[in-house]
Amino acid sequence: MTTKAKIKKFQLALGSLDDGIAGASTWDSALRFLEYEGYTTLRMPYSDTQFGCKVVITKPHQVRLYDTEGAYGVNAFSYSMSGTFTIMQGDGKRKPISIMINEGHVLRGSACHAYTTMGNFPEGILYYTNGGKLGTTTARFASELKDLDIRWAIGGLTMLPKFNAEAEGFTGVFSDVFRYTSHNAIGFDKYGNIIGVYHRKCTLKTFQKKCRSIGLVEAISVDGGSISAINAGSLKANIYLRQGSIIGF
Repeated sequence: MTTKAKIKKFQLALGSLDDGIAGASTWDSALRFLEYEGYTTLRMPYSDTQFGCKVVITKPHQVRLYDTEGAYGVNAFSYSMSGTFTIMQGDGKRKPISIMINEGHVLRGSACHAYTTMGNFPEGILYYTNGGKLGTTTARFASELKDLDIRWAIGGLTMLPKFNAEAEGFTGVFSDVFRYTSHNAIGFDKYGNIIGVYHRKCTLKTFQKKCRSIGLVEAISVDGGSISAINAGSLKANIYLRQGSIIGF
């Protein structure tokens, strides 16, 4: 096989598009390709078997957020995971209750704890600007982000570099997010890659350590528990569940 053919094969294994632009990928595919080519000594930074997580990685400009109105599972998108915090409605469908901005359009305008009997709290926000800046902040309303020229933003619980649970209202009855269950998180590494992570069963504090070990430097925890799901190439979990929102890669 020629060098050019090997490069093309590697690009396809990583989910590259026909035009050569990197698409959504899993390190599972990359590791299997490298093993096939004989590069067994090469250590990749993200490994499903090493960390016990399911991981999908992409570039920030490819992220899309969807309010699915409770009608679709992550199987509707080739690479995706469950999104913001949601609430079950009377009709059995899920509704997103955290801030969501997609391509500059506000899909959900207030934080999950902006109006509670315990007080009014902001939530962690992972965002990407039209100028190409990745970052995290906190906000109660999407309108507070208007000066950032947001391309997309998603709300959750600040998890990295450290938890911000008390300041974001995740205490008392809302502290159940820390329980032993399935968890999802989304964040970025020092290279500017967006990484979505799923772990089937652990506490949120254990999950935080795993995400840090994988290489995430800033991240938020999004909806977990029974709704937690990911569709990442060969790494799939709960892909047919109804979702209130979806993060597409």
